[in-house]
This record gives sequence, structure tokens and C-alpha cells, in this order.
Amino acid sequence: MAGDRDAMAVDPSELASHQRRIGALTERVGVACDAARVTLSPDAFGVFGGGLAEECARSQREGGDMLRVALTASDVHCQKIGSWIGDLDAHELDLVAMFEVIGGDDDH
Repeated sequence: MAGDRDAMAVDPSELASHQRRIGALTERVGVACDAARVTLSPDAFGVFGGGLAEECARSQREGGDMLRVALTASDVHCQKIGSWIGDLDAHELDLVAMFEVIGGDDDH
């Protein structure tokens, strides 16, 4: 059964590395959200391009909304990973040590 225990082990350093990657992704999505707020001038499409300008503006708003959802989700995910790391440090690793002490007393 030792193989099963190893298969379920969580390496806190790998988890922290994952959190850093998610944090970097969150920053990139944030930059994209900021860029999506910049709107084109309706004049950019000329006199006869008013309809096209409206379509582009609507698409840009929808894309910005999707980016904000992705930003929120990636930020929440990053925070939850951080909580998990804290939980590992504070509780799970202490429990493993406690059970090793309990299981190590084979003299009785």
C-alpha cells in the first residue's frame, strides 16, 4: 500500500510552482482586460462604416466581459491554491508527522 500513499502525495513546492504559473496567467489576463477597455472611435470606420463600428463595439464589449470572467476565475483559483498550500503547511504535514510517531511505536 506504500505505492498508493506515494500516488496521493502532494508536493508543496510543486503546488507553489503551479500557483506562480497561475498567478502569471492571471496577470496576463488582467492586461488583456485593461486593453479591452480601450474603445475604437466610431469615426475610425468612416462615414459609411457606422454599422460596422457598432458591431465591432458590441463584439469588443462581449470579449471584455468574457475576459473579466476569466480574470475572476483565475484569481480565485490562484487564491485557493495559496490556501491549500497554507493548509498543507499548517495541518496535513503536521498530521503526517503525528501518525508517523503513533505508527512508529511498535514496541508495545
